[in-house]
Amino acid sequence: GEVPELSGQGFLIRTSGDETVWLFGGSPAATLWAVYELVERWGVVFSLQGDVFPADKVDIKIPDTYEIFEPRQRIRSWRLINVLMTGPECWSLEQQKKFINQLVKQKFNGIHLCLWPHHPFVNFEVDGVSKKSASFNFGIPIPVTEDNIGLEHLPGTGNFTNPEFIRCESFEDWYETGVRYAGTVIEYAKSFDMNVSIAFQPFDFTKDYAQLLEKPVEVKQLGNLFIAEGGNIYNPAHIRLLRAQFDAFINIYPQVDSFHITLPEHARNASQFEESWKSLDNRFGLSSKYDIDKIINDTSSGYLAAGGPQRSSEEARMTIIMLDALHNLMDKTGILEEIQKKGKVMGISAGLSCPQILPVVADALWPDAHLCITTGYTASRGVRNLHRLDGIDASSINVEQVLTLQDDNVGSLPQVAAYSIHRLMEYGVEKGWNGFYTRFWPIGDLDPVSAYLSAASWKKGTTPDSAYREYAGRLYGKNAESPMSQALRLLEDATVLLDMNHLSLLFPARLIVPWYIGMDGKNVMPESLWHIKAIYEEVRSIFLKQLSNIKHEEAVSHMLYWISRMDFSERVLAGIALLEEGNGSLKKKDMEAARTSYGKAIDCFKQALEVAARHVRDDSDRGTLAVYYDILVREMEKRVCEVDRRQHNEDRNQAFS
Repeated sequence: GEVPELSGQGFLIRTSGDETVWLFGGSPAATLWAVYELVERWGVVFSLQGDVFPADKVDIKIPDTYEIFEPRQRIRSWRLINVLMTGPECWSLEQQKKFINQLVKQKFNGIHLCLWPHHPFVNFEVDGVSKKSASFNFGIPIPVTEDNIGLEHLPGTGNFTNPEFIRCESFEDWYETGVRYAGTVIEYAKSFDMNVSIAFQPFDFTKDYAQLLEKPVEVKQLGNLFIAEGGNIYNPAHIRLLRAQFDAFINIYPQVDSFHITLPEHARNASQFEESWKSLDNRFGLSSKYDIDKIINDTSSGYLAAGGPQRSSEEARMTIIMLDALHNLMDKTGILEEIQKKGKVMGISAGLSCPQILPVVADALWPDAHLCITTGYTASRGVRNLHRLDGIDASSINVEQVLTLQDDNVGSLPQVAAYSIHRLMEYGVEKGWNGFYTRFWPIGDLDPVSAYLSAASWKKGTTPDSAYREYAGRLYGKNAESPMSQALRLLEDATVLLDMNHLSLLFPARLIVPWYIGMDGKNVMPESLWHIKAIYEEVRSIFLKQLSNIKHEEAVSHMLYWISRMDFSERVLAGIALLEEGNGSLKKKDMEAARTSYGKAIDCFKQALEVAARHVRDDSDRGTLAVYYDILVREMEKRVCEVDRRQHNEDRNQAFS
């Protein structure tokens, strides 16, 4: 019979009698997805960690079906390079390729590389000046020493880093390895015809370029590595820098499909706001539609942002300034025409702390631009902002959104957010948006959410509960469907509590967690954290009950991993509770009791890491081991010594007085 017309991503599964099934695809990649869809129905689980085959012999049956599959979201992309060493920044090429394999099997079709100025992936020269250094983790070292818990899982180096870069010594080594690394990831993704995008921050530079800026100002960012132009941004040297940077990305990575200009995370000088708004208004006639002052000073939006109304307002003003500057700079450099001439797409990433400004941004872009929006640091925060996006006009631009699976501020505590992500994605489908990009760090907890995303991207009516049940039933058995869905729903509750009250709780960098010690009057273990700790304990009990009914060795391994995640998290929160106990003793000038509580806290953190070390599955797990030993053990011990010395000096001074 006839085959219906399929899009390049569409495929058809059609049976012919009892022994034949026809698989048609609108492209080679779509035909491959058809194969994986069929194999999945025969019981294979495509976990992000690898394939899990049925334990028992499978009776392969030809389904009685005639099904046409077309994606509900055209772009379904995962961010495979970012910052911080608990995420893909620390992944080997082997890990990257393995992960891409699993994404293809789950019918995702894109990878996104978020490259920062300090990364070793791009270099450019202007007036004889170029980069001279490169790093990961914002240049903050993570020592690996003999006392590290899980040392056997960590690369043999003085500082933890991406294993592909261990032997790099000079900047030339770093740069050569970086270009090869990113190029290999891109080439491997392209072998599956995946969409590849790169995001970068064109207004930020490493300090190597300071002499070319009229007034270099330090950018507020972890590590203090970046500078920006604080003088006239249209001065000739700055324009040459911008053009050289764009040319570098285009020429070094010619296979990339789209480039995303990322606006800075923290606001800059807003003194040019009035002038910038008038300039954009002259281009696009915005004032007839928008009361910009009302939008910027919308406190109901501001209070939903991490950092509150002031940060939201400042970021909204900065967005207007940067957008106007971008238009003017594109006019002066001709870079947009150059990118379009090469068949590439250029877009902009905006939102984060000021989603109320996004309808304005959408109306102030070039035709066929891509607008990638982030409506909040976390998925649940993003949901609360959706009604502010109703004014976005997607008729002449492509709108995509960032789906935050995990936020780095929460750190390596389990984050399950499929119900919030469900609302975000369905909103995007309703509005005819182009697709999504994921934002995440560790991958060990993401199988249920990725199973939901995979199914919901193709099948209308998919819910987190239906996806959880199908995933759990195939992996752990029919009897596990309901309890696993209940457990994951409880973890969603814990995730929302973390989103609301505890951003930065376990941010994976120094000088964050250790400063909980001795903080005057700060409640570091409020009531909500006790509730979260109790949720982890309850979820652990559900998982433990399921374990006795699972016969498949691979499935047992998956369940043991989940149990270890609950144990890790419960022990970490127990340690934080002991820190608070120690702080209370310190406030009462009982240093001996404080020392005892602090020592017990560090013991809890060590126990958490020992559990994690017994269940390492991927490079993000290795990153978690290295980072949190540095933060929760090594840095905590240093901080306790500092507090002890300070208290000793105070006691001595009082005795003398």
